[in-house]
Amino acid sequence: MGYQILKNGQPVGKPIPVDQRRASIHDLVVGNRYSLQVVPIRQHSDSLLECNPENHDSYLLGPKLDIEFTDLIQIPSKLWIENISGHSAVVCWSQVDDLSNENTIPDSFKLHIWNSREQTRHQTTVISISKDKTSQQLKDLQSSTIYEVQLEAYKRRYQQITNESYIVSTISDILT
Repeated sequence: MGYQILKNGQPVGKPIPVDQRRASIHDLVVGNRYSLQVVPIRQHSDSLLECNPENHDSYLLGPKLDIEFTDLIQIPSKLWIENISGHSAVVCWSQVDDLSNENTIPDSFKLHIWNSREQTRHQTTVISISKDKTSQQLKDLQSSTIYEVQLEAYKRRYQQITNESYIVSTISDILT
């Protein structure tokens, strides 16, 4: 059993396992309107998870989130590391252009850090950071270990009709 994301009534991507709480939707076009839905799906006798919008026996309908993809969230254009020592380093990033549209300025950031030899991107240490900061010191690092970092920007949005909130995010390239 698991979940499936429907975009405008059609399945997008692979089924999501029940223990996963995050998924990405790609290939959205600015200015287009989308109806997104997360639906539970059932396991069939052939042991394959599937979601067929025409077959209502394979999934249960859930609430829809109608969004209009009108703007992006800014991510700092530069990300770098300074002051590397045996057990610490400072991750730095450029400031987001606050002269642009207020709707594109992040509410906050999250910095993802992981040891690329022993962890995957989904096993990261996550540090929440205010939108005003442009650096974060990392402590208690293991010497002679390669770490990867990624900065994620978050913005809370509100659905215009129901005023329900949802989060939009964008993420930087991975820095090693």
